[in-house]
Amino acid sequence: MSYAAGFFSMPGGSEWIIIFVAILIIFGPKSLPKIGQAIGRGIREFKDASDGITRAIEEEASAQDREEEARKKESTVASAHAESSPAPSETPDGASIHPAD
Repeated sequence: MSYAAGFFSMPGGSEWIIIFVAILIIFGPKSLPKIGQAIGRGIREFKDASDGITRAIEEEASAQDREEEARKKESTVASAHAESSPAPSETPDGASIHPAD
């Protein structure tokens, strides 16, 4: 493991206590609940936004899947219809004659 990777690792138990005491000294005990609420609100908004983006992507993908299935179904129906109907025959003068007429 390199020195930089060890330097940027997560703090342990004693480091968290030092960080908490430093924050307590800087901001004071009265403002800590406000800071906690602000952090919680920010995390919640971020989560809601990421869920919204994920939901929009999934909806778009499912809409594309539905369109693709509809196109496949239309092409299958069209090809089946073309195979089942007899081809028009032409008269010597170039006019088409449909057998079903």
